[in-house]
Amino acid sequence: MKKNIIIIFVLVFSLLLGGEKAFASSASVVLKGANKTIVGEKFDVTLEIDSEESLSGVETYLSYDDSMAEFLSADEGIAGGKGLLRVNIKNFEDVDGKLKYKMTFLAKLSGNFTMTFSDDVHLYAVNPDNEISVATNDLEMRIKNPRKASSDSSLIGIKVAGGVLTPKFSPSVLDYKVNVGGGVDDITVGVTTADKGANYSLVKDYGDKLRSGENNIYIIVKAEDGSKTNYNIVVIKENEASEETKDTAKDTKSSAKQEEEPPIETSSDTGSKGSTEEEHEYVPDAPGEEATEETDNNDSKQMVIYVIISAIVILGIMLMLGLVLYMKNKRNEEDEE
Repeated sequence: MKKNIIIIFVLVFSLLLGGEKAFASSASVVLKGANKTIVGEKFDVTLEIDSEESLSGVETYLSYDDSMAEFLSADEGIAGGKGLLRVNIKNFEDVDGKLKYKMTFLAKLSGNFTMTFSDDVHLYAVNPDNEISVATNDLEMRIKNPRKASSDSSLIGIKVAGGVLTPKFSPSVLDYKVNVGGGVDDITVGVTTADKGANYSLVKDYGDKLRSGENNIYIIVKAEDGSKTNYNIVVIKENEASEETKDTAKDTKSSAKQEEEPPIETSSDTGSKGSTEEEHEYVPDAPGEEATEETDNNDSKQMVIYVIISAIVILGIMLMLGLVLYMKNKRNEEDEE
């Protein structure tokens, strides 16, 4: 009995030592790709192997939904299609244990696309006595429908430097006019598209310099889906000769105005020899209204002074009379006593 127990213990210990030796090294095998793509576009998936041991081969199977993506091509050693790929790469020399293999697909349907390891991953070490423990990681990515191309080819603004746009800009109005003087050689036009994905081009039918009369500037707006809208600006340049005529007319009018003003008369103190000088006799001006008003004011002031003096005199007399009466009454009282 004791002997059997020892044998069992030896076997278990041997198995433990053997397992530790068999899985002394580890490796990771990962599927990597973009987080998202669009239906109709190609995308790549990479099989990346990172091992502590130098490898001589790898073998496994990959599965995917072929209704969402179509397998197009892959590096040597990967083949298949219709939802299943076989990875069978052998007899390669690898020093550091890092390997990458690319697979290319075409996105067909929107949704969550996944690629998984449908079988165990077998890595073959250069040293056949070393077995490797492998960790895997599947791929999941999003396939989206393409955004519908915009058909908006309208403008939300036209600005003109060097003139005034007539009529005022409106997205629904396609034809405009700008009047400029004869000395203007060109104008600058700036536009703003309603949709950021649209583009535009400016076409001038007069080259680099405006000619007298009508000139055209065509604004061609192209939407994402290819639809177009054309805006037209007619630049009317005044004839340079007519502008010179206006300036001449202004000068003529100014000269005529100066001629209409009467000349300033000047007199000379000395006449020609033989002329007689007129003697002017001084005649004093007759008294006017101002002198009369001044006399009246003086008379009024004198009258006021006289009234004040008279009042003072009368007041003095009354005081004297009052004092005399007071003294007389006092003496009579004394006599009676």
